[in-house]
Amino acid sequence: DLQEYLLASIDEIRINVQSKNINQLEYLSFAQAGRKETSDIDLEGIDPQQVYFVKYLKRFVFAAVIRDRKIASFTLVSKGNNKVHFVFY
Repeated sequence: DLQEYLLASIDEIRINVQSKNINQLEYLSFAQAGRKETSDIDLEGIDPQQVYFVKYLKRFVFAAVIRDRKIASFTLVSKGNNKVHFVFY
């Protein structure tokens, strides 16, 4: 159920970000993230220029797809074969 994914994703991001020093968060584009970090993501036609990552102390916290200056997705789920993809609500 999409609502369950949405609520679980919001909770996960909240838990992962609220205890962090905001000044140490980094924002990276898909290209800046590097091949090692992005090779398991199936963009399924998403423009890579719309994909961003939030990183904290060299660890990735979450990824987001930005469209029309709004977050369109921030949930990556497994699609099998060691690949993940974004879920849109």
